[in-house]
Amino acid sequence: MELTLASSTREISLNSDSIYLQPDLEGLTGLPNIRSTNGVAAGSDGGWTSAQFFDARSISIKCVIANEDEKIVENKRRELMSLLAQGKTEELELRFTTSAGNAYMVKARVTATTAPLGQILKKQDVLIQLRADDPLIYAYNEEGGTVATLFVLKATGGFEIPFQIPLVITGGEGYTAVSNVGTEVVYPTIVLNGPLHNPQVINQTNNQKIELVNTTLSSTDVVEIDTRTRTVTLNGSDVYDYLSEDSSFLQLEPGDNTMALISDTASDTGSAQIKFKQGFITI
Repeated sequence: MELTLASSTREISLNSDSIYLQPDLEGLTGLPNIRSTNGVAAGSDGGWTSAQFFDARSISIKCVIANEDEKIVENKRRELMSLLAQGKTEELELRFTTSAGNAYMVKARVTATTAPLGQILKKQDVLIQLRADDPLIYAYNEEGGTVATLFVLKATGGFEIPFQIPLVITGGEGYTAVSNVGTEVVYPTIVLNGPLHNPQVINQTNNQKIELVNTTLSSTDVVEIDTRTRTVTLNGSDVYDYLSEDSSFLQLEPGDNTMALISDTASDTGSAQIKFKQGFITI
């Protein structure tokens, strides 16, 4: 397995160049811990269990730094520890490619490291403990994920008068199938580019929508909605209060999601980019 740990400024392979991965790599092939509340059923047999959720993912990596040149071992240890120290102020990206050729990534914080100094200075054992707050494992590619673009829905349907029962009202043009080929529900980032008036992004597959009210976007305006962290910005400034009361931070279901962008002005030429990574609960 190829394993790389990266910060915003550097990256180190954990299975090459005098660093060797040791068994067992834990936390990627099983399920994260399941979190719930439970109790006894008062006055009757049995008990109750609340809704269950996956906890943060814990990852344990064992590796050894080894080289005939003690200076290389010392320099590699210093380089690795310096990168791990960055995990105190930022999430590190753990990228890995399986023997089957599938590439994945998680973002995680460093929670603990051990690197005892032994008598054999040509060898250094290292244990790295990571915590990924997002329990999903994501498909990795250098382009950063999948991007689907929605254009303003053009209403072309309707009905004629006189009409017959049952009444059928046809839809408009502009629905887009956004394919999530992962196995899990994922939270996309939505980027709205003007011109748009009170834009809505809807997902017909799960009946969710997110809408901005009393909002006019010019051709230079950009709104970014991170549905996982639940943040909304306009040109970098917080505009969370622009959301309608019935908005939800929409999700993408596994498989095809039928989505559309709606604007109050049908002639608007703006767009919405749906950015996401395919998610898996295990590799």
